[in-house]
Amino acid sequence: MFSSTLILSLSALLAIAVRAKDGSSYIDIRDVLPGGYDVFDNYDVLNVEERDDEDVVYITPRADEDSCDDCFNYSTWPWPADVKAEIAEESSSGTTVKRSNLHTLDESDSSFDLELVDRASGTPGKGNAKKAEACAGVDIGDGKTIDKITFFSYAYPQNEGLMTQYKSEVFDFEKWDDPVSAGYYNIKDVKELKVTVNGAPKNRKVSVEHILEWQLLKKFIESDKSKGKDSICAHVKKFFTTKVAIDTKWSVKDDNGKGAAKDVPVKKDEEQGIDWVAHQYPGVKSESPFTYEFVHLNNDVNGLKKTLWAGNKITPDLNGNEEVKKNSETMDWHLENKWYDKKKFASVQKYKENQGKCKAIKKLRDVVGMYEYHRDKRVSEIIIAQYTRIATAFQYLENEVLPKIEFKNDKGAKIEFKSMNLKDKWLGWMKANFDSNIKRSEAWLNTWGPRVKATKTSKRETALDLFRRASGKVMCGKETDASRLKKRIELVAEAYGKIGKWENPLKDLDVDMPDVEEDKDVTPDDPEDVEMEDAF
Repeated sequence: MFSSTLILSLSALLAIAVRAKDGSSYIDIRDVLPGGYDVFDNYDVLNVEERDDEDVVYITPRADEDSCDDCFNYSTWPWPADVKAEIAEESSSGTTVKRSNLHTLDESDSSFDLELVDRASGTPGKGNAKKAEACAGVDIGDGKTIDKITFFSYAYPQNEGLMTQYKSEVFDFEKWDDPVSAGYYNIKDVKELKVTVNGAPKNRKVSVEHILEWQLLKKFIESDKSKGKDSICAHVKKFFTTKVAIDTKWSVKDDNGKGAAKDVPVKKDEEQGIDWVAHQYPGVKSESPFTYEFVHLNNDVNGLKKTLWAGNKITPDLNGNEEVKKNSETMDWHLENKWYDKKKFASVQKYKENQGKCKAIKKLRDVVGMYEYHRDKRVSEIIIAQYTRIATAFQYLENEVLPKIEFKNDKGAKIEFKSMNLKDKWLGWMKANFDSNIKRSEAWLNTWGPRVKATKTSKRETALDLFRRASGKVMCGKETDASRLKKRIELVAEAYGKIGKWENPLKDLDVDMPDVEEDKDVTPDDPEDVEMEDAF
């Protein structure tokens, strides 16, 4: 990308040589270059050096929609491998799309580069479905352990098909390509998938989202696995992995989920009881009546949502030892424009174009967006419907289906079915998770919202300012103009100041709440480098 770097000796150009001395006057650039500094509108500054009485500026052609997609694909999050893979799968728009990795010019860029897999629209089958493997290795007594419990969701649709058939909501930032506009910080239903300037479909980092995290069912089943033979794992393995006959009703809404609810009979066989529970998540229309519950969600917000519901830290804590590369992913270092270069210099470096502060601003924006997404009325309605269906499915199986089945152990002896009341256990566990996620989100926001707002900008009195863009597209990953950086800070602070209150929808439910796992730090100790170009 940066092979065409240009090196300008400013005094050689005369007009840009601010120090040009002809007695008492300066030479005006317009006398030498028609158009003045505008001739450099298509270039970005890489570095500025002073050599004796000269300013030497390194510039490179500015990225545009054909060469870099800075704002289109700009990401600042070092997602763990499992989250990367899941986002990649959910982002598939029916064609193989390669995510751009060209975001900022530094080794610590936390973006990722993935080949997105093809996914056929509307075709039933496990190839399009979510898969979970739970309880592997759980000790259930008598020297026995669970191999694993495997279950799948229904197949789910692709981006374009979902939009075409259901006019599903597209939760994205209103003005994704202009970080000095208020819309860049406002997540909302933008009502359409983004396309290229030529109108061709383009995957704008948007995932197909079924709202209630798929990982939660597995997490719940494993939530008390330390209890061994008395755990939910043992109970599910013993009673929920047998073929069952389903004869019940689903409550389905008309008008793509926006109309009145009606009961729809459902009569089918499931290979396992746990499959019936998993199939309360929506799927393609040929398998599920709840396809209307899918929405589209900005990938980074989706990744944050997965991180939060997994019980993981939103961002890592600062390690007091500066010689730790993981510190490059902390908000502390972002705000100080610092990053640790392990490969080339083995030392702490400073960003030259405020890439760190831009990362901090965007991370605050994304967390605000994730928090506000959970507060959206329709999103809230759907997540309530989904966790309620799962509770009902557990209750139906334990009260009406499983007691009628004759279970035997591996020696042929009869096993009496006994309910664990998984409905209430599930709802209590979900209530505890809502409380935890709301608390942790607000703690992060209330820590970093004020700190980002208080961030100072400094104006460099060097030739760097001569090249700042007066017009044209702004780069999302960097900002050399102090006034524009200040505007970004003001806008993200304003968005933070406007957030409402995310309420726990289960707050009034009288159920026992277990402890839930939270604040796990899954950021790699040595985050993968993105190789820096030899620009200098």
